[in-house]
Amino acid sequence: MQSFDFLAGEVLLIDKPYDWTSFDVVNKIKTLLKHQLGIKKIKMGHAGTLDPLATGLLILCTGCFTKKIDEYQDQEKEYAGTFVLGATTPSFDMETPIDKSFDISNITDEEIMAAAKTFVGNIKQIPPVYSAKKIGGERAYEFARKGIEITMVAKDVVIKEFEITKIQLPEVTFRVVCSKGTYIRTLVDDIGEKLQTLAHVAELRRISSGIFDIARSMQLNDIISVDDIFSKAMPIEEVIKKLMPVLEVPEELAIRVANGLQLSYMDLMSIEKDVNKWGCSDNVALVSNTVSGDKKILAVLKIIPQDFEELINMNSSSKIAKTLRIFHNEEWRK
Repeated sequence: MQSFDFLAGEVLLIDKPYDWTSFDVVNKIKTLLKHQLGIKKIKMGHAGTLDPLATGLLILCTGCFTKKIDEYQDQEKEYAGTFVLGATTPSFDMETPIDKSFDISNITDEEIMAAAKTFVGNIKQIPPVYSAKKIGGERAYEFARKGIEITMVAKDVVIKEFEITKIQLPEVTFRVVCSKGTYIRTLVDDIGEKLQTLAHVAELRRISSGIFDIARSMQLNDIISVDDIFSKAMPIEEVIKKLMPVLEVPEELAIRVANGLQLSYMDLMSIEKDVNKWGCSDNVALVSNTVSGDKKILAVLKIIPQDFEELINMNSSSKIAKTLRIFHNEEWRK
């Protein structure tokens, strides 16, 4: 059986099915790994919750990559979906039944297109009460389902693109590119208010999140074994090259790193004199030719100084990089 190094850290891209919670997906993958690999404890989390009725890209992180969950959550998101004009629900989607309706016979396609444009840019949103937003340590939806009224505080979000792709009233198909923390259900409710009517989400799908795209994801129903994950997952070295600066190191230094050398400021400067190309990142990847001549990822380093000014003023012999993970180290040791 082939497998990833799940304990060291991997990034898995899953196409979350309809009516599954994000936790359900994490739990299924963790259970599979525990049973088939015989691992008792697996550190795993997801980067960015998807509502149960939404589908699409869910990023799972294991091992050391769980430390990057916040970074992945901060990345720009793209969604595609359909909303219904003229009716709404308490949750602003299909999780709860329609409780209000309104005539839309006088609304034109041009008015809908114009309304969408008004939401592009920096806007304030009030999160829906049926959301995973924490209020006093509890999820907002827990209060909503108990009928307890709560006050949701408006937050700043950025709508980079809001494109109406098809109108066949009462349904409107759309695409949104937005910042983290944006509630598409709230955006849809707001456009309904803008049009002096009501609206709710009928379908929603996350297409991408930062560097990750739905096209590279795995269908959850196709994952039966660890081998399924191995054969369909995005190669970890490809993920690394997308996430951080990549520095090419000479063979002599590669051998030293493979044998445990912690790099100094002078070492990194000898590889790349432009500090801006590696000093502004938390992590740096090293790539080099193996003894067989193949160019591969050698290691991932953590830049220790937290402040860029501190970094560039350090003594040349100071140890400024900690090795987080070494790849293929046997290929440099032959």
